[in-house]
Amino acid sequence: MKLKRECALICHRCFIIFSLILFAGFIGCSSQPIKEASGKQKDKPVEQKPDPTTPKIAFIPFDFTKATGITKSKQALSAVAASMMKRESFQPFSIKNWMDKVYKRKALNIFEIIKGIKKSGIKIDYLCHGKIMQSGSKYGLILSLYSVKKKNIYSYYYRSFPKFKSIDKAANDIVVEMEKRLNSSNRSPYFPKSIFINNFNINFYAQSTLDKGKKKIISLDQLEIDKVIYNKNDHFFNEILLYNFHITRLFDVWNSNISNYIRKKPDIPSNIDYIISTNIDISKEFSKLIFKVKSKRRRRNILHYEYPLDNLNIDTLYSSMMENVKIIILSLLDTNERNQIGIVRMEKKFYSEPIFCEDFYISNREINDFILPAKTTNFTISSEKYKMFIYPFKLNMKIFKLEEYYLY
Repeated sequence: MKLKRECALICHRCFIIFSLILFAGFIGCSSQPIKEASGKQKDKPVEQKPDPTTPKIAFIPFDFTKATGITKSKQALSAVAASMMKRESFQPFSIKNWMDKVYKRKALNIFEIIKGIKKSGIKIDYLCHGKIMQSGSKYGLILSLYSVKKKNIYSYYYRSFPKFKSIDKAANDIVVEMEKRLNSSNRSPYFPKSIFINNFNINFYAQSTLDKGKKKIISLDQLEIDKVIYNKNDHFFNEILLYNFHITRLFDVWNSNISNYIRKKPDIPSNIDYIISTNIDISKEFSKLIFKVKSKRRRRNILHYEYPLDNLNIDTLYSSMMENVKIIILSLLDTNERNQIGIVRMEKKFYSEPIFCEDFYISNREINDFILPAKTTNFTISSEKYKMFIYPFKLNMKIFKLEEYYLY
């Protein structure tokens, strides 16, 4: 019996290794990271004899920034799919060929793509897209997961990390979080309002010295700051803003983040309540955000303001977006609605620990105050369980370990 168990264990390990080698073969021989799904033939995932109840996820190529490039985007997608295969939690597919044929920069928005997948007969449960970015000395990975079978059900996932060699850990952490959140409602249960975030309008400036020492501000197509090159197509700022809205769970929030398949000027769905349009002005000396929030239904501007950026480090950007989410949300809520939210400030001793709120990743860096629904809320900080009473429209700082909470 002992010999049989050992043989079975060896076979199982060999199967996992074989699956990962096969997956790597797809990467090495073409741009197809995983088996292509099709509506005309039976879907065949990479793994043999998969559990029919395992959710099927179709990947489309990840977007990337000037600093990361297409190679790192393929590596990021491979890391996510490999983690899914190893954990046996999802069946990853590719629908790149079908997307290239049907939606090459033609789709009006993400809703049209999902409808098209349903009509095509491709048998998948979720559509997954991602973006790998570098800003300052660090990298960021954000994933968007859309339900194909359930209308308007989506979720977003984010991690930052100091070196690209940490991509496997970041991808695995996201997959673990995805498993926990997959069956929970990611839509807002609090306010029946939705937000659409446009791609940021990115402007680069530099000072040019003219004759007689006079200086002139000139506009650039791209700019190098601290050995990182940024250009006008680096649409990752809106992704970080979107994620910070998502973790509040107060509004439904969308954007046009699938750049290769959606028009440059996407069609904004009729059910959207608010549109956020943002300029970001970047120079080596000074950078700033210029926000404009508009009510789509009433066709009027609600908010217009500027926000200075200390630097373009990705963690600084994340914390800055968190602060701006707070500003924007407070401008959108009336007095009664504000009594349903609270402002949270985490203690400094937690800044270096991974913080989750109801299984939503918040941060593992120093962050600004953020908004959450006013209720008793579960936190996980470095695997330790906590609870917090979030009181309406006030600053909340007191957090209890689970055993302390029940004694309080």
